Amino acid sequence: MLKKYYSSLRFVANIIFSSIVFLLLYIGISYNPSRLMSVLTETNAFSYRYKLAILLGQSFLMCTGIAMMACRKRLMLRPENFILTVIIIILSIGGVELSTRVYLTYFNKHMQSKFLSFDEVGIQSIYSEHHYLGYTLTPNYKSLDGLNIHNSLGCRGEEFSKKKQPGVYRIVMLGGSTTYTTFVQSYKESWPFLTQIMLRNVCNLDNIEVINAGVGGYDSYQT
Repeated sequence: MLKKYYSSLRFVANIIFSSIVFLLLYIGISYNPSRLMSVLTETNAFSYRYKLAILLGQSFLMCTGIAMMACRKRLMLRPENFILTVIIIILSIGGVELSTRVYLTYFNKHMQSKFLSFDEVGIQSIYSEHHYLGYTLTPNYKSLDGLNIHNSLGCRGEEFSKKKQPGVYRIVMLGGSTTYTTFVQSYKESWPFLTQIMLRNVCNLDNIEVINAGVGGYDSYQT
């Protein structure tokens, strides 16, 4: 009976061990919150020191996973101790996470935008839910650095009247991320905005409007 119990315990410990190694390697390779935030909010809210810390953290996770694989036999000599250690680590991480969130929420609001999620600190995402299209650009969005904006109609760039005024030449650019110019931080450096400047200079006219109606990820259906 005791032998059967010990065998089951070892089986559970092996599953936990394999799962931890896989997660360490996967997170170490793929996790990058600064890149995610730059895509969703079109701003570099993280400093270079923080990005370096993320890189070191990723390296640490991968090295830990590799070290665990190398020391697998020694770690699994007593599976009950291994499982107990994992439980203690999980509880410790949970305690650190909880205390950190309490600290950021109530005692250090300046650091909130660097470590908490968008909804928790009121950082606006460039995308909003839409009942037909799935998602659309958030109207009146403004990035943290002020370089990227959406107008009240949900188009990237400055305000314009919904009804075209007499004598105004209007061009609407439709498309996905290449039209929105997703990885260009400032809306004034997106190619629809630059096209407007070029046309006004070439034609010597100020009544030419080029509207950036592109949305990252849109295909022909949404367009």
